[in-house]
Amino acid sequence: MSYLYHVLDVDVQVDHDDKENTSLHVFNKLWQSEFAQDCLLVFSTGRSLKLYNELRVIWQLVCCISYITSNWSCTLFAVACTPR
Repeated sequence: MSYLYHVLDVDVQVDHDDKENTSLHVFNKLWQSEFAQDCLLVFSTGRSLKLYNELRVIWQLVCCISYITSNWSCTLFAVACTPR
């Protein structure tokens, strides 16, 4: 059985004032060690796919299986991620 985790606003997950990305690194480690094996991650954001991908690279977001825009006008599944 897989569980679905939905991060409602990916921009809230990124703390632009935290230059060390402490909370984001904690989330990434926790996700990889405890949840990634049997859970699916979905990010929602008001960003376009291009801007989301830029954010993902800059802030080192973990890969998600789906990306949803804020007004649900664009839903992409199996968003390609390159390993870090």
